Amino acid sequence: MATAASVAGRDPLSGPRRPPLRRALAGPLGSATLRGIHQHAGLAVSQTSNEEIVRLYVNAATAHDYDALGSLRDPDWTMEWPQSGERIRGHANDRAIDEAYPGGLPDVEMSRLVGSEDRWALSPSFTLNRIVGNGDFWWADGRFTYPDGSTWYVATLMELRNGKMYRETQYFAPISEAPAWRAQWVEPIE
Repeated sequence: MATAASVAGRDPLSGPRRPPLRRALAGPLGSATLRGIHQHAGLAVSQTSNEEIVRLYVNAATAHDYDALGSLRDPDWTMEWPQSGERIRGHANDRAIDEAYPGGLPDVEMSRLVGSEDRWALSPSFTLNRIVGNGDFWWADGRFTYPDGSTWYVATLMELRNGKMYRETQYFAPISEAPAWRAQWVEPIE
């Protein structure tokens, strides 16, 4: 859900204030932007970081925004589902699967995104320098709630290549009851 903070360019999950952005896509993981060149603290910043690309991508996937997804995917993009032994090759096949999904698509709630994000550093001359996140491997986790009411957890490993989403691997697990035999060593997650 977009908040006033995320729409104003502040990502509530990462804390630090971000510069004003040109084309923002706000979503459950905050806002992200594919920005081209803009100014920040008097410095020209021209590179879109992998963090921004991944945030745009996850927000577009959550919103089922196929045009945005297509623009963020590498031409050789693939998605693997190891549990069922399937691989989707290409954006058109992914879109066709979603459009033919029996009963409609699930509601997606992403809760965490982990990777090498942007950092800011202050030089000895008190100049603010942006250190752009360039890690090519990211992962996200969340929940899918299907039209039949079932809820499944999902973990997605994402790999970027040349600033585009190149490969994804998704693992799914249904909600399960905790076994009583280990109750003395664990605490419930709420």
